[in-house]
Amino acid sequence: MKKLLAAALALALTITLFAFAGCGKESPAQAPEKETPVATSEEESPAQAVEEEPSAPTPEGVKTAISKVDGIIEVEIVTEDNDPNEMLGKQGAYTGAVYFTYNLVDQNEFDGDTVIDKGSDGGGCIEIFADNADAEKRDEYLAAFDGSVFASGSHKVLNTLVVRTSSKLKASEQQALEAKLIEALQ
Repeated sequence: MKKLLAAALALALTITLFAFAGCGKESPAQAPEKETPVATSEEESPAQAVEEEPSAPTPEGVKTAISKVDGIIEVEIVTEDNDPNEMLGKQGAYTGAVYFTYNLVDQNEFDGDTVIDKGSDGGGCIEIFADNADAEKRDEYLAAFDGSVFASGSHKVLNTLVVRTSSKLKASEQQALEAKLIEALQ
């Protein structure tokens, strides 16, 4: 699917470049060089670079969006003072994070008093990154623990976000919640 999307975007870009080739002072051979989007990695197509590099949403915007998801009880934005990982704003780390509790997770299982104290196990977390490459790196890091006792629940990249759901949920519940979160965030 990604290859088909990349091919369609490349075809559309080529047509556009030929249409505008005569509009500027540059020769047609020079125009495509400036107009072609640059992929940020070998695995990322030009289509992904164009579609997935919007500016990252704000924590407040994420909080507003996910607060509307059915089953979410409480939502809390991470600050430098309450960041459980002490990584907020550091190079390559998240620029924002929003934790939430979910009604299918027994909240009495946790010692913490706040949503952030309960961590992603209380329901989940949306981590916000400066760019898609950093989000993908975080997802790869989380994937290294999948299937082990250290697994932290489901995780999926959505543009500059990593959408995480609780390991306390059944797989089908994780998938359903993840789908609702992604829909709310788009």
